[in-house]
Amino acid sequence: IDPRLSTGAAKADEWIPIRPATDRHFVLGMIHSLMYEHKIYDAEFLKWGANGGYLIKDDGWFKRSKTEKGKPPWGYPRRGPMDFFPQDKSEYYKPLVWDSVDNCAKVFDDPTIKDIALEGTYEVEGERVRPAFQFIKDAYKDYTPEWAEKITTVPAKTISRIAKEFGEAAEIGKTIEIDGEVYPFRPACFNWYRGAQAHKYSALDNQVFSLLNLLVGSHAAPGGLIPVTLGYPHYIMSPVEPGPDGLLDPRPHQFGPIPPFTWPPNSSTLMELFPIGVGPGQNHFLTLTEPEKYGLTFKPKICLIYHCNPIWSMPGNVEKWYKIMRDFEFVWAIDLFWNESTTFADIILPDRDFLESWNLLMCEPPATEGLNLRQPVTEPLYPETREAWEIMCEIADRIGKLGELYGLWNFMLFGNDPELALDTSGKKRYTAIEIYERRAKFLTRHVWPPERDLNWFKEHGHNVIPKPAKNIYYFSNKRGRDCRKPFYCEYMLKIKKELEENISKANIPFEWDTKGYQAFPDATMHSVHNEPPEYDLYAITFKEHFLNFTENLSIPWIREIADRDPHHRGLLINPKTAEKKGIKEGDHVEVRSPYGVLTGRAVFTEGIHPECVAVSNATNRTVSHNPITRLGGGGFNTLLPNNFKNTDNVTGAMESVAKVKIKKLDTPPPEVTKSAIPEYKAGRKWGPVIRP
Repeated sequence: IDPRLSTGAAKADEWIPIRPATDRHFVLGMIHSLMYEHKIYDAEFLKWGANGGYLIKDDGWFKRSKTEKGKPPWGYPRRGPMDFFPQDKSEYYKPLVWDSVDNCAKVFDDPTIKDIALEGTYEVEGERVRPAFQFIKDAYKDYTPEWAEKITTVPAKTISRIAKEFGEAAEIGKTIEIDGEVYPFRPACFNWYRGAQAHKYSALDNQVFSLLNLLVGSHAAPGGLIPVTLGYPHYIMSPVEPGPDGLLDPRPHQFGPIPPFTWPPNSSTLMELFPIGVGPGQNHFLTLTEPEKYGLTFKPKICLIYHCNPIWSMPGNVEKWYKIMRDFEFVWAIDLFWNESTTFADIILPDRDFLESWNLLMCEPPATEGLNLRQPVTEPLYPETREAWEIMCEIADRIGKLGELYGLWNFMLFGNDPELALDTSGKKRYTAIEIYERRAKFLTRHVWPPERDLNWFKEHGHNVIPKPAKNIYYFSNKRGRDCRKPFYCEYMLKIKKELEENISKANIPFEWDTKGYQAFPDATMHSVHNEPPEYDLYAITFKEHFLNFTENLSIPWIREIADRDPHHRGLLINPKTAEKKGIKEGDHVEVRSPYGVLTGRAVFTEGIHPECVAVSNATNRTVSHNPITRLGGGGFNTLLPNNFKNTDNVTGAMESVAKVKIKKLDTPPPEVTKSAIPEYKAGRKWGPVIRP
């Protein structure tokens, strides 16, 4: 399901082109079809492995016992002295379910429960209540495939058929035994990536995709969708364990505990307003240009660009990003490349390439555990380069902050293990090798024993093993009833209530939309669909497997691959759409949104939704000091809005789709749209490099 016939779509049995930013509505149509039309869902899992039977009051909150209290019954011993994600062991009044045999309400873990009702309407203590499944089903009554067709452009018959095929492929009722435990066997899953959920209401998008998997019992089940952790430090810091209400203990903030609310804010990203989000770096576009409006009582003077390219990767008009970079008093970078952002640096400190350097980690492993050691295979091509670790230590030492840096690393990397801790007096410097030696010992001591030193990894390379089934799947005949998955997520309502109370007390000087905090997702439309009607097309961007954020286009072989593929040499448009616009293949065209503009050559393909223009990452570089890298007609992200109207106020996700209009240009544009670049200090001109 993709607006573009991607490499993955080309290998599929069927490609379903969809209007961008409507994937949630497609899935809502599928869920309606499964609930109402085909009646395919995993009832046993929803009752015992999820909270589909928890009784919900009309106000959306759990109906709870007034007398019986509970606490999470167990928790994993922390492996090592660090507890970055403390388990929520709060006492709570137990949620109720309806025993359909005894015809009465009971607490969810009552041992006398004979069966749990998923459907029906009941009265408990004078209040109308419905099981979560029924509550959601009622809310989705109007989300028919015919309704979804009008939003997604996917025919209703296709939505209904795909729902049926998906439900039948899940083989509900089948089981599989692994390592002495019997698990549901569900060989079907709905998987998604950034294009499906990087929109205004990203949290709702992600919720509905999870909801579909939960509906057929394929979430974290053999054959189904395997949740992926980031790797270390999450194995040691974020085990799956029960939380309040018999549900999984929520760990929504992947880089640590929920940040405390403060106002005025302590962060220039306004992280205080995103309690379960990820640091929204794009907010600098707003806070650094209007700090008073957003409550900032400080002004950042120094910017470090560490292996990133925010001007190229962040949304919003590029001229405004140029101004933000110019306004810093000092910009320094650690990187391998000159790019759109490092061009603004007063100094670039060159890191070493991966072939010249060390690393010890495991990153985003779905089915394995352990550590991999990357070792240099060649001496540094430029001996004056250093590994980034050592650069950071050198800088910290020079500004008198080496002890503070080592204190942070002791917490993040070594769990404050006293035997492995770095000296925080600031009097001793450690090499990268010495730090990796400690990491090897810490992680094998506390996570993957037996303890190994770096020499062992130099010889063996890794200690990776297949991840045991018990660490992947959480619901079996032996486990999971006290650690259910939230089919209905009351936790979101709690976070919303707490945030709204904090905002009200702080009296922040701008509106903050909390609509995205929902116990289950509704059909709220993304803001991108509300642009003026003259912007009648959707612009999307894409990359292929051989492109690494386009930095590797400086490699001649990669550049040649991109140049031989027409999809990476221009702006993709459906030929029928182009005909209506009076555009011929190869014409120079301008793509303009309400926020920015880019140019390029029209490339025709039937493999694009008729309402779309697609822009390859390979075509929109605007700065390079490498003769191999071909410059494009402007960065895609300059087309995107950067404001809270188009930012998900729950996750921090930024809109990845732009509404645009396209026209033929009578004369070819310059390679890069030239802009006025005012004189900067010392008479230098700062901005994009313009090739003559």
